[in-house]
Amino acid sequence: MRNSSIGASEGEQKLATGKPLSGAEIFALTCQGCHNIEAGLPHRVGPNLSGILGQPAASQAGFAYSPALQAAGLSWSRANLEAWVVAAETLVPGTWMLYHNELQPDEVTLLINYIEQEHLPNPEPVTGTEQQH
Repeated sequence: MRNSSIGASEGEQKLATGKPLSGAEIFALTCQGCHNIEAGLPHRVGPNLSGILGQPAASQAGFAYSPALQAAGLSWSRANLEAWVVAAETLVPGTWMLYHNELQPDEVTLLINYIEQEHLPNPEPVTGTEQQH
């Protein structure tokens, strides 16, 4: 529904009118159909993405990854995750996602920021003198 706001969600309406989306809205529109991001929720068509940054690829227990991704030997750095979102098949030949990128570079950055900042693995509590990263 990128071209019409008739019957569209708020995020889709923003896409149709050119208004900027938040990382959470981008995730909801482009990723949430296949991925959960909240810790403890089950895998969907794709693996749960909670705490994925910094983790080895194909390492979420209970998900059947492609042999190509299992053999890739990469971990989910920001750069690798951005490359995956833009063109998974280019980053790891022999693997695929149902999603094919239609995001602009700034939207990819907002999406990765959301995944990184909102869903860190086991965040530590913040005390009065510490700041959250």
